[in-house]
Amino acid sequence: MLFPTTIAGSLPKPEWLAEPNTLWAPWKSKGEELARAKRDATMLAIKLQEDAGIDIVTEGEQARQHFVHGFLEKIEASTSPTRSRWESGKTATRQWCRRWCRPCG
Repeated sequence: MLFPTTIAGSLPKPEWLAEPNTLWAPWKSKGEELARAKRDATMLAIKLQEDAGIDIVTEGEQARQHFVHGFLEKIEASTSPTRSRWESGKTATRQWCRRWCRPCG
């Protein structure tokens, strides 16, 4: 195998797990049902990659709400009022970078 293939980043979540195309979309279920839904979404992501012939499959980040989720939760400034300002759709990541990735912002 000259160049193994893989994906970078997360795959879209099924609409039964979380609202598609929504930043920090809330989960559509809770508790054991949510755990089962995340496992099902992960298995689906793996199957899709295998069917596509991807060499190095990932879990597609199906159990994460957002790629910075978890990281932002640990930052003092990411409390709900501040975080809600970042949840403005397409500009959210850009706003986050302006705040935390200086001087690139």
